[in-house]
Amino acid sequence: MQAKFAAVLAATVTSLAVFGSEAQASTFFQLDDVTVDAFDEGPDGFLGLDISTKVRNLPISGVLEEGETRRFPLFKIWSDETFVNLTAGFFGPLDDVRRRDIEVNFDFAAPDVSATVNGFTRGRFFPQNGVVRFFDPIEVQFENGGLFTIDLEDTKFGLRNKKTGKVKKGTVYANVTLVSESQPVPEPASLLGLLAVGAVGAGVARKRQAA
Repeated sequence: MQAKFAAVLAATVTSLAVFGSEAQASTFFQLDDVTVDAFDEGPDGFLGLDISTKVRNLPISGVLEEGETRRFPLFKIWSDETFVNLTAGFFGPLDDVRRRDIEVNFDFAAPDVSATVNGFTRGRFFPQNGVVRFFDPIEVQFENGGLFTIDLEDTKFGLRNKKTGKVKKGTVYANVTLVSESQPVPEPASLLGLLAVGAVGAGVARKRQAA
């Protein structure tokens, strides 16, 4: 009887583990909103290169397996200025080539989390364009021990052509990687099954003691 009970208990625990792994085999993501704040004035009070951005159409969604990365275009970036200046005045300090902060704010509907990636923009006198660079990838935690990372790719962008009015826009790509999935939570019915097996085991133990 004791061996039979142990076998039933082991089978129940195994089925719970299998159910949990199947239920959490992947994670659904949905990015609902992105805002980009490009600051053209620094703490020194001087203006940097004027920056414009346009976020892609949202929402964007998909399913990721653990260890999988999804790469997608996130927003366009450019400058409506026609020339990268070196000075703010006749003998003033460096102007458009100074670093200026940029923040990219993410609002996910699934998992229900928010995050911010930071970086900087600056103009380049040679060859008269701009660059945006982002810092290290950020880690974002979500329910039950889940973890994913967001990594934004650096890119260069153009200025508006004074003659044609056209501008060569850069594209910032995002990489979302699922590092670890949420820990599985057994269904109530499965928990009841495990409790029932435990009750049977307790009954067997009482009978053995009575004997």
